[in-house]
Amino acid sequence: GYDVKVETQGGMGIENELSEDEIAEADVVILAIAIGIEGVERFEEKEDAGLIISLNPAEVVRDPAAIIDRAENLVK
Repeated sequence: GYDVKVETQGGMGIENELSEDEIAEADVVILAIAIGIEGVERFEEKEDAGLIISLNPAEVVRDPAAIIDRAENLVK
């Protein structure tokens, strides 16, 4: 029941890049990053609003349901 878009960044550059409109329309942004990312400033407004969950990718793999619960709690 969720609409999700996943942007990836790696050796091949940015793939499936999130637009400013997509970021603005998102209820929550989950940043699962192990190192710095390119264009992090695009997420400043969501960060200021407390609507970003920033964590290590291993945390998402280990317990994705807990991350979704955290995201749901941010928008309640």
